[in-house]
Amino acid sequence: MEPVPDESGLASGCTKCPRGKYKSTVDDSACSSCGGLSTLQEGGISSAACTCPAGYVNEVLDDPANCQPCGQGFFCQGGTHKQACGHSLTSSTETANSESECICASGFFRVESVCEACPKGSFKADIGDGACEPCPAGKWSNESAASHEDACISCMPGATTREEGADEMSLCVRPDGHQLVRCISGKVCHVEITGFNLQDGHRLALSTSSCDSGGKAAVPNVVAQGISKPATSSGSLHVWGDAAGDFSPEGGIYNLCWCANMRDLQCGSLQTDFILSAGQLEVIGPFRNHSLDCVRGQTCLGLRPFQGHQLSIEDRVAVRRACGGSEVLPLALANPNGTGSLSTFDGEFYLTFVNVLLDADEAYTICWCGGSCNTASDFAVPAGHLQVLGPYTNQRTNCFLGQPCHLQNIKGVGLTTGDRIMLRTDCETGPMLPGSPGNGIAFRNENGDFDFVGESSLLWSAVGIFTMCFCRPSLENCTHALDFRASLGLFTTKGPFYVTRVCEQGRPCAVQLVGIGLNVGDRLVFRNHSCQSWSYEGVAFQVFMELPEPLRVKDDGNGLEVDLGTLPFGSKPGPGIYRICWCPADLLCTSASDFRGAAGELQIHCPPGTYYAQSSRACAKCPKKFYCRGGDPTDANKVSCAAEETTLHWYAASREECVCLPGYGIVDGQCVDCAKGFYKSATADEECVRCPENTTTFFAGASSNFSCMPETMLTPEDGESELNASISHTHEVPVLTFNLSITAAGIASDAISNTVASALRNMWGTRAITEVDLLYDSKNSSRRMSTMRTLVVTLKYLTMEEAETFAEEVDLSIASDAVLDTLRQDEVLGIIDVQPSNVSVSLLPLICRANALVPPGVTIRNVEECLCTSGYEYLEESKGCSPCGIGEYKRNGEPLECPQHSQTLVASARSIDDCLCVAGHYSSGSCEPCVPGRYKSNIGNETCSQTCPSNADSYPGATSLEDCFCVKNYHAILSSNGRLERCASCLPYVGLYCPGGFEPNSTEHVQPRAAAGFYQTGSTFATKCRVVLADGSSACLGDNQCAEGTTGMLCGECPAGWAKFEDAHPCEECWVGAATGQLSTAIVFEITKIAASNFVLAALAASASANTNLPLHTYMIRSLTQWFTACALITHFNLELLETPFAQASVSSDSCDEEQFAQHEISIQAIEPNSTKTSDINEALENFRLSWPVEVSHAIAMIFAVAAVVPKLTSVQFAAQCRAFELFPGRPDAQRLAPALYFISLPVITLFATFLVCAVVVYFVVPVASRFGVHFNQEAKTKQKKRKRIQELFHGSWTHDLKLSNMPLDLPKFRGLDSFASIVDTHQRFAKEICRMKSARDPQLEAVLAEKGLDIRSFSSPSTDFLFAKFSEEDLKKVIKEPFVPLELISALVHRAQEWDLRGASEERPAKQSGRLQEAALASEAEQQAKDDLRQGTALPDTTRDLSSLNVWTVDCLDFGLFTPKPGLKTLLIQSVPVVWPTLIAIWPQLLSQFLSLVWCTPIREDACVRPRLVPNPSVVCFSDDHWPLFIISIVGLSVWCLGIPCWLFVLIYRLGKTRQELESGRKYGLFIRGLEPSMWWWDLLIKRADIALMMLIAYTSMIEDDTAKLFVFAFISGILLCLTTWFKPYSNNQAEILDIMETCLLTTRFVLYFVVAMLLIIFPSPTTVRLCALFVLVMLISVCAFAVLHIIAQALRQEQKQSLANEDSDDDEEEDVQELVSKKSTVRKIAGTFKRLKRAVLENVVPFFRENEEEQWTLVWSPEIQNPRHQKLKKSRSRGRPSSHGVRNKLQRAVMRARAIFLRFGISIQRGSVVRAYEEFHSLWLEEFEQNRVPGVGTLCALVIAHRQLPNKGDVTEAWASEAEKVLKDAAKEWVLPAHEFTDAVHRLGSLPVEKVLKLINMVDEALLAMRYLKDGDPGDALETLLKGPVEDHEGDQVLEELPADIQDHEEDHVLEELPADIQDHEEDHVLELLPAIIQEDHERDILELLPTVPSRWRRH
Repeated sequence: MEPVPDESGLASGCTKCPRGKYKSTVDDSACSSCGGLSTLQEGGISSAACTCPAGYVNEVLDDPANCQPCGQGFFCQGGTHKQACGHSLTSSTETANSESECICASGFFRVESVCEACPKGSFKADIGDGACEPCPAGKWSNESAASHEDACISCMPGATTREEGADEMSLCVRPDGHQLVRCISGKVCHVEITGFNLQDGHRLALSTSSCDSGGKAAVPNVVAQGISKPATSSGSLHVWGDAAGDFSPEGGIYNLCWCANMRDLQCGSLQTDFILSAGQLEVIGPFRNHSLDCVRGQTCLGLRPFQGHQLSIEDRVAVRRACGGSEVLPLALANPNGTGSLSTFDGEFYLTFVNVLLDADEAYTICWCGGSCNTASDFAVPAGHLQVLGPYTNQRTNCFLGQPCHLQNIKGVGLTTGDRIMLRTDCETGPMLPGSPGNGIAFRNENGDFDFVGESSLLWSAVGIFTMCFCRPSLENCTHALDFRASLGLFTTKGPFYVTRVCEQGRPCAVQLVGIGLNVGDRLVFRNHSCQSWSYEGVAFQVFMELPEPLRVKDDGNGLEVDLGTLPFGSKPGPGIYRICWCPADLLCTSASDFRGAAGELQIHCPPGTYYAQSSRACAKCPKKFYCRGGDPTDANKVSCAAEETTLHWYAASREECVCLPGYGIVDGQCVDCAKGFYKSATADEECVRCPENTTTFFAGASSNFSCMPETMLTPEDGESELNASISHTHEVPVLTFNLSITAAGIASDAISNTVASALRNMWGTRAITEVDLLYDSKNSSRRMSTMRTLVVTLKYLTMEEAETFAEEVDLSIASDAVLDTLRQDEVLGIIDVQPSNVSVSLLPLICRANALVPPGVTIRNVEECLCTSGYEYLEESKGCSPCGIGEYKRNGEPLECPQHSQTLVASARSIDDCLCVAGHYSSGSCEPCVPGRYKSNIGNETCSQTCPSNADSYPGATSLEDCFCVKNYHAILSSNGRLERCASCLPYVGLYCPGGFEPNSTEHVQPRAAAGFYQTGSTFATKCRVVLADGSSACLGDNQCAEGTTGMLCGECPAGWAKFEDAHPCEECWVGAATGQLSTAIVFEITKIAASNFVLAALAASASANTNLPLHTYMIRSLTQWFTACALITHFNLELLETPFAQASVSSDSCDEEQFAQHEISIQAIEPNSTKTSDINEALENFRLSWPVEVSHAIAMIFAVAAVVPKLTSVQFAAQCRAFELFPGRPDAQRLAPALYFISLPVITLFATFLVCAVVVYFVVPVASRFGVHFNQEAKTKQKKRKRIQELFHGSWTHDLKLSNMPLDLPKFRGLDSFASIVDTHQRFAKEICRMKSARDPQLEAVLAEKGLDIRSFSSPSTDFLFAKFSEEDLKKVIKEPFVPLELISALVHRAQEWDLRGASEERPAKQSGRLQEAALASEAEQQAKDDLRQGTALPDTTRDLSSLNVWTVDCLDFGLFTPKPGLKTLLIQSVPVVWPTLIAIWPQLLSQFLSLVWCTPIREDACVRPRLVPNPSVVCFSDDHWPLFIISIVGLSVWCLGIPCWLFVLIYRLGKTRQELESGRKYGLFIRGLEPSMWWWDLLIKRADIALMMLIAYTSMIEDDTAKLFVFAFISGILLCLTTWFKPYSNNQAEILDIMETCLLTTRFVLYFVVAMLLIIFPSPTTVRLCALFVLVMLISVCAFAVLHIIAQALRQEQKQSLANEDSDDDEEEDVQELVSKKSTVRKIAGTFKRLKRAVLENVVPFFRENEEEQWTLVWSPEIQNPRHQKLKKSRSRGRPSSHGVRNKLQRAVMRARAIFLRFGISIQRGSVVRAYEEFHSLWLEEFEQNRVPGVGTLCALVIAHRQLPNKGDVTEAWASEAEKVLKDAAKEWVLPAHEFTDAVHRLGSLPVEKVLKLINMVDEALLAMRYLKDGDPGDALETLLKGPVEDHEGDQVLEELPADIQDHEEDHVLEELPADIQDHEEDHVLELLPAIIQEDHERDILELLPTVPSRWRRH
């Protein structure tokens, strides 16, 4: 220290020496300086304290003055102190003296008091505390603490960054350089690219060259030189153009060059700015260099080649003038848009244009469109040019009609010789122009003109304008009209139109012409024949008209015409048709052949009042009584007036000129006979005149007042004598006669006479009676044949005046012509001529026959007109008058019958008073019948006095008591002599009705009859019939009449030669002579159907039983089939025929005495009293029948027919009966016995058929299918999928190594290898063997061995494992992959061989080698066999598996899960057991129903007694001789088959015990026990069988006789079963209890079905209500069937998808292998490929609908460390096709998806419930099945579920399960996501494994979790290792604590609480739950039941 002076300078105190000074003495002297040194602190006391100053350091201890600068990055406080500034710090100078001078180093910056490294993307070059600088834009750095700008790396050329400070390369804005995007040429191009940090504004450019090249060329036909618009959508979306034409480059692949268009990287130049490649753009489109030709009018097919890039047959092309516009060019009417299509052949595309009708041109453009082509502008891509060859359109030419025709001056493009033109009405659909020459086709000649080739070139077509159509024969046949489709213009046929001109003889005639190309000066001629005839002689008309030359056409102002003047009468020209032939003025028209143009026809007709006479071929005048309208010769006929009419004069022309004859008056325009008392004498249309007063006429039709006579002459009293006085027996008739002389050629004269008389009557009418007699020549009087005959014609008239008038007017020449015409029509007569003679008039006397007279005032013309006198009548047989018979009388010549119901007592009665009433009638002025109920037995006019008994009636007019009958509802009681005694009532009789009356055509009384649906078994008893026809009606038609095909008692039997298909069905006729074949076919078909269908079901069940994810569709089918069986019984009843229980009272009696029957409650009084028809009774009964629609019954029957799977071709029952009839005709008992024998033997036949089906499958189907690559077991499928890799394995370069290897060949282990190198990863030992053999062949080995002094034997001695013990996997891969083994590896191998030799291992060598030699021999043999099998295409042998003894572990290699490969017959018989049982159970319901039917007896009341009769065969009396054989068969069948089969099966399954749930048991009996809870395995065998048996027993026995009561009981049984099922829930909980749900739905539907029908029968509602209920039942059945079928389909599809997903990695190999195997079977390959694609499509598109997606999954999250699972719902995904959250449509979609989830049982709540039920089932399995007390925790189940994921689907996997669980528990902190369905799968799998192994597995996992929970302070992994150090089987459940740490092992289990914390030990056991771990305490609000499983087992015991 040194003194401190005060103000006075004196020392006032001492202070420390400052740094750099010291003082070693004790005094007041000052401190001494250290010189250049300093002290480390104040108060230095000696020079030794002097040292280096701050900022310097003394590093040489012996020299304190040696001070050096501290150095940069350090600070020195002096002396030897030197301290680094620390990490990230430095100093600015080299003499820093304190830590404060430490500043941040380069690359670091100051943050508060700490220097932190510059972050990535920045740097700091200077030291100091300043900030870091960011990397400039366009650079990036991922280096922290960068100290220089060089650390910032530049982005690739053309790329930059958005901002400064980029810290990774990905921030360089740039695209991915290897993208391939696609656009369609002709569409606006939108592409999306990916890249790094893209943003809007980038651009892309298209280039044909590389983007980094300097001479890039823009792609033509792209807008903006191929540069896109600025990018959008965060820089990913680039667009070229706004319209289709903006982007139309050629198809190809172009480079996408990218430009950032940001910062200093602008996009101005394609060459310099677009240098980064974004990949390539694939433009779909055509090339532009196509030049194609197409011929007009033809389909241009195969225009090739049409080239481009990625063209498709879906693309379209069009023909345009220019592409991209709205203008279209129609190719044809059917193709208005001008489009074509693309097709491909041999890999080459070609164009097709159908019916190209465009005008010929060379400059059409082919425009292409890809994708959507809806408008013309879409065709915007030019693809080349199309030249259309052919003639131009709009050309014209013409020819004259009937003249030669040639087509000239036709122009076009590319026309060639041979082109053809056809004349058509139109070129689309019109036919060839008729009449055109050369078949309408003109050929192009060498001069360019078109000529018609053929016999003639004359044009005969119609006149008009037509179309010329083109065709080129090189492409078409050009022979049919439809081949000529291209129009080239119009063709005109010049000439007159065909007209018809009608002229009449005697009148002027002119012909007008109309046509095309007509001119004045044209000429006409008229011909008898066609104008096409060239003969001029045909121009007969000019000769007659004396015309010197053809007529010229003139024009007089009214048009063109030819005037013929007035046509004269006569035969030249006679009436007829003449052709008008035309010649144009342009021709000379000098030859007749020039007049070929048909201008029409001239028709010359007869004028009115004349007719055409055939004999003279001229017009003749019309005679009287006829009228003639005139006209053409065919219509100019004479028409006769009516018989009562005539004409007043000749030449009558119309019907109006006909007037009434005398004796006929006009009434309402008709001529009718004058009535009695009237007459008419004039020929006129006048009324008849009344006779004078008190006079009348004898007959009607009087023609004179002379016919009027006094009325008194016609009265019997006063006028009889007066009449007799005026009667005359003679009369004179006026007649007209003339002769006809006929010259004939030897024909019988009688034939001529009849013909002449007929001809004259036709000419003159029937007013006069015409008689023709033959006069014989005196010289030839003895001959009847003569060449000259004379006929006398006599005409008889009523008056002389009429005869004389006709004689004056008649023209005999006309008559002779008419006769001649008539006679000449018969060529046989050979008439030559007819000549008439003079006419004479005279009187001809007539004399009447005996008892006949001439009526007064009547003129007669024949004796037949005389009348018989009173009391006589004319008889045709005697040709005379005979007396009147009994019942007749006659007065004044008119015979009359007595009035109705009266008769005379004698003959020849002359008065009505002689007529009396007959028996049964009485007189009341007239004879009336006796009233009903009375009768009269005698003839007379008295009243009816006798009456019928009570309730009897009679028809009107009854004559005796025998005519009395009982009225309706009563029947006759007869006396002993058969007479009616009384009438009894019919109302008490059930099923009978009494129509009353008599039997038809009989006097027997009608007794009670059976109504329809009933059969009368006694006089007053009837039974309801069972047989129903196809239309739903009963076979009993009523009155004991049976429908066709039924007969016998109750119409329940078949007639001879007929048989039944089923019970209660009508019989059908047997096939004659075909019964044997029919029976064989029926048996084979039915047995095959049963065996095959149940084989499929058994195979499904066997395969499903070994699957961990139990597929449920097999068990759903089982439930659905049983439901079908129970519900199908409804079809056993005829619902539409059922009556309400109150409709009738049923009667039963055991005695034969007559009893009182309950009266039928149906009131038949509603039936009409007079009705006796059965239909009336039926209509009354219909009111009490259930109005069930027949259509609904048929629909229900069709639904249940689905259960048959395959429809019946024929019925065995039917065929057996027919065959029995053929063998034993007349033996109905044989027909009944034949089906029974079949059914008793059906199980045996079925067993044989089942074995046969199995044999066919095993020995034929499986081997044949395997040859085509189809396998039926998983093992074979695996072989098939990996066959190709195995072949590579055997054909590789190391095959020789494999042969020399001493390792056993285990080929199946290598089937999953993807490459040789993967052998190292999976099978290192085998890889080492390969490497050893490869090294042994390597030429370097010998040199290395020689160097070491070893030989090759030394290398061969060591084991392979020893040689390669130090080799890594990479070393092994190197040896296998490289062609030569690396030298260093060979040296290492030799070194190891030397070690082996030095270790003296030679002692072990002999023992090892002897064993390995055997292995090598086996391997060599197996390998050689494998190679042989490969060459033959067969599967590889499996040398590691012996399948002779089947066990559950080898189920993968079982075909269909049932059969081993190629088993022996004995083995096959044993292996067929799983198929036998389903088959026997399947036929069990059918057998039960058939055997019960054989003893189904019902009592039937008959007259004498009540007899039990067999219901299926009512003619058989039960327990009679006919019934005993059937009864015995039934009892045997029921006891042996129906009771024995289920009981035997139950015993077999019961004896399985705890092994019942194991895989082998499931494979054999899984169809009956799988799908059920383990404890309810008996449900299907006992409950379901008992249910069906009880239903059958009720349905097919008389336990309950009434059908209505049966339906009530069915409903009751269905309800009981529904309650039991709902209560017990017997089915497994798999997939959210879907089996229980489905069973409940099915049973509910069954209950409702029977309940609804039963209630309808009770309530008996209105028909409308019944129909609605029936419709409801039908809809319900359809719905539940759809529900079940959809779930079955869903299960099947899910299972198939699981298998597909498991095998998807090798699908491609599988497809290649299948194609390779069937390369020579193209059809099989196509079918296999098609099936596989279809399967994939179904799985990809349909299965997602039946599965929950990620949004619908409910999951739990669990980890071994936490152990308490928590719920976690997966994040929603916006997958394609999922509905969004807006809009009604989306809401509807979501609603549908929710409904689908509920329907298919995978909704959220359902999944949550399934987890709870799975945990419950886990506990139930543990407590009940495994009989354990301690309950495992929920964590145990979670760990087992997770470990279960990695297990194979089949086999005993407990060891693998334990191993996987160990892996799960080791990773304690990992969280696992557990879907709901995995819980159910795992629990089900636990139940199917052996009990002992499952116990060990669960105890191991549970105790491990317990140890992990309470050893948290330690390492859980260590504790687990300790717990799991031994194999699983070394641990027992309750002894696992032995493996825990020592501090826990020392304590007994009961004292485990002593080791817990003290605060827990102090509490009572009852409160232990309060002291649970914190994780439980924190969840105190949870349900304690949920937390209980997590409590350790030892705690729960307290």
